[in-house]
Amino acid sequence: VVKQHHLELCPILKTIIPVDGIVIDVGGHAGQFSKLFSRIASHGHVFTFEPGQYALSILRQAIKLNRIKNVTITPMGLSDTCERLSLEIPIKESGVVRFGLSHFGRKDGAHSYEQNSVATTTLDEFIAQHQLKRLDFIKADIEGWELRMLKGGHNCLSTHQPALMIEVSQQHLERAGDSIEAFWQFMHDINYKPFILGQNLAELVSLNKKQDGDIFWLPTKK
Repeated sequence: VVKQHHLELCPILKTIIPVDGIVIDVGGHAGQFSKLFSRIASHGHVFTFEPGQYALSILRQAIKLNRIKNVTITPMGLSDTCERLSLEIPIKESGVVRFGLSHFGRKDGAHSYEQNSVATTTLDEFIAQHQLKRLDFIKADIEGWELRMLKGGHNCLSTHQPALMIEVSQQHLERAGDSIEAFWQFMHDINYKPFILGQNLAELVSLNKKQDGDIFWLPTKK
């Protein structure tokens, strides 16, 4: 709640996120990225999506206790449809929930699970409802549901062309019924190009192969 992780990303994020920027944090978890984005976009706003009840209990305290005023928490998931889905939450042998690994899609047989029935919406629907006139940056770490989320935001991606930071995992995409090939093809079709952090962490380097990891995607026609 009180610590700040990911500070090493500040140099590159400050080149991408304007001080008055609009940011969407998909998979808010315990609030580490939302806290960071709120400082970078200090005159803008962060909309954070987190559907898991346990994660929400930590996220809300993190935002409240740090007296952050420019973050709005939405207790929903983002997908390609507006419906209710089962959020699968792995449980450790000790009985503690592994809320950071919560996911939609099929279960991993190696874990016991707790389930939450949660509401989902689409990015396009959210943008329309809130009448947002701009969108500068999206971060998504939702354990394989990233392509579903992006498909639900096809219109806003084409219109606003935000920069993206997406966790990509072949294993997790397959668990959601997708693939890394389908993910890469979708991003190509909407005119986004992949980048990764350079060795000095202050520049982006063009990526020419499909791979797992935190990938930055920038529009090619902005």
